[in-house]
Amino acid sequence: MVEGATVEAAASGGLWAALPGGGFGWLGSAHLGDYAPLEEAWEGAYPAGAALPQLLVLRVQPPSAKLGAGRVHLTAKTALLAAAAAGALPADPTALKPGSLLCGHVSRLAAEGAYISFLGDCGGFCPTARLSDDFVARPSAILRQGQTVLACVLEPGSATKPGSASLTLRPSRCAAAATSGSAIPPPSLAAAFVRERLALAAARAAAGGEAADGADEATAAAAAAAAHERGSVVDLKLISREKDGGAVLALTSGGGRALCAAGQLGTKLGSKAGAKARGVVLDSDPLSGELVVSLRADLVAAHEAAAASPKPKPGKEVACLVELSAPGLLVLSLPQEHGMALGLAPPQPHWNLSGLAAAAEVRLRVRVGVRARVRVRVRG
Repeated sequence: MVEGATVEAAASGGLWAALPGGGFGWLGSAHLGDYAPLEEAWEGAYPAGAALPQLLVLRVQPPSAKLGAGRVHLTAKTALLAAAAAGALPADPTALKPGSLLCGHVSRLAAEGAYISFLGDCGGFCPTARLSDDFVARPSAILRQGQTVLACVLEPGSATKPGSASLTLRPSRCAAAATSGSAIPPPSLAAAFVRERLALAAARAAAGGEAADGADEATAAAAAAAAHERGSVVDLKLISREKDGGAVLALTSGGGRALCAAGQLGTKLGSKAGAKARGVVLDSDPLSGELVVSLRADLVAAHEAAAASPKPKPGKEVACLVELSAPGLLVLSLPQEHGMALGLAPPQPHWNLSGLAAAAEVRLRVRVGVRARVRVRVRG
């Protein structure tokens, strides 16, 4: 683990980190976070001199005539840091056991499959036929280099030949391995999104505080948005109606503004500026400092009386309604029997899918503000 590293310089595809003990390390853009839909948003979040979060040394590349001393490859992926802290990110190929479920990253994509790395030279190969439970024409269709993945070990490979382990990324096989008593629970996609979006907002605020004139306003707006939790009921007044039928509203207390899609307006909001309304917060975005709300009377009434409704037990399957579809997340409302409580779900069902591609696919199927019924399993 590396504490106290700072940004030396940004470069194409990542940044150079100045290490506290001297020397530099390479932190690729794909290793700034676990959640693929936020990868592009990390670009520019850390200016030169900025403090970096806790890092993990993935590999020290052997010295070469071209690079000189060995390049130090770093990661800030919290899933990999957590796995390393739990002793579940092996550096020794002999530690790979058949049936074990490990968290790793895609180090290289080829026509015949994907190379998965853990620590150092420890890793393995997953052929295209074992990347998914469904047919995959090419690995790049569902994976991208640097992506966090879950891999199940089929054969440990040769101890004298690093990276020779035989792996599978099929979600069904990974799910079966996760239920074994010795398996470490895999990280939550939804939790990764919430955690990384907050970390990204904090990094941007720190960077903006040094350079941008409007940083104070942006930071204040983000703080105002963060003060309203998902599912809270807020008082609003209309600023304007949008061409697509939606509305821009202002919070009547505390400042800040909210957006409401046409399908979430309900029937009571007028068209005159200043019209008052009550809404339920669907999402509080710390990056933009804006709230996304629903003015639907049934949702507002359910959340005003939400304390009396029992929560579903973890593991239970429930039929939910998609209230919001955005890059990186789906906001779902539970059935009436559970007070129409709001939950967060990732747009892809498993780590081993390209987040950006999956999010785009979801947005084609589920338009913002349009209610669509889906079945999900409650995690907690």
